[in-house]
Amino acid sequence: MDKNLPALDIPQDFLAGGNIDIDILRYYTRFPCKIRAAIFFMPTAGSMRATVNFSEFTVRKGEFVFLVPDSYIQIHSITRNFRFYFAAFSAAFLDKVNMTSTTFEFIPAISQNPVLKLSETLYPLFTDFYELLFKWSTCPELSVNTDSVKSVLSIIMQQIAPLYSVQHPAGQGKAGRDREIYRQFILLLHEFYDREHRISFYAERIGITVQHFCNTVKKTTGKRATEIIDKFLIMEAKTRLRFTDMPVKNIAFGLGFSNSNFFFKWFRNHTGLTPLQYRNGEEEPIVGDDIIQFDPYHTL
Repeated sequence: MDKNLPALDIPQDFLAGGNIDIDILRYYTRFPCKIRAAIFFMPTAGSMRATVNFSEFTVRKGEFVFLVPDSYIQIHSITRNFRFYFAAFSAAFLDKVNMTSTTFEFIPAISQNPVLKLSETLYPLFTDFYELLFKWSTCPELSVNTDSVKSVLSIIMQQIAPLYSVQHPAGQGKAGRDREIYRQFILLLHEFYDREHRISFYAERIGITVQHFCNTVKKTTGKRATEIIDKFLIMEAKTRLRFTDMPVKNIAFGLGFSNSNFFFKWFRNHTGLTPLQYRNGEEEPIVGDDIIQFDPYHTL
């Protein structure tokens, strides 16, 4: 795989299948990877432990995972019998069909809660659906065009949206308003992270005081707003350091730092490594008897 790839994407509009070679999964254990595509996957055996964005999850049979575009993932461990079905839609295709607008209200919630639990009734239905997708996507006699792929994406979203509304409800009253403020913050952060690091900027854009903004984010997530901004920037910095050959000073400026020396100190304070040490690190996974356990150089 080309180390200069900016992020994980697929070369065609749509791809479906069962399982990915272990060596490819191993690649995503060494550092956070940014996902450009929209990826849906469903474990059918075994389990995987990974950090998605700011939170760690263990996923296993009976669950469904949606990695929204611009998510970050780092795999920590998988069982040797880990198997799954997946469907992926490329970033170029998503731009063509304006997928972001159709899932606008769900993206922040899905980004922080990517795992859905499937009931005993739903699981076999989803399994049948994925098997059909795989056969359809690989059949040379069938046309896999933009309209048909758009229909597949629409079907998936129509099925998972109600599940998210039940398992991760937006809520009503003050709690609902607090989650709405956090939702707006995450959307703004995706848009302005490389230009604005100031808490006051996000509070002003949402239309509330800085104190109200900070208190709401802390109450909703258990994290400070500055911590969330820093985590977002760290994941993006790690991705650019490992996936590109850009000079460190260019990465610093591209992430909104006006001084490369400050970026150097900031990165070291958050990771324990200099940017060049992180870029040059060659971590190797540790293989156990039953679990392939990865020991990253520095995890999220």
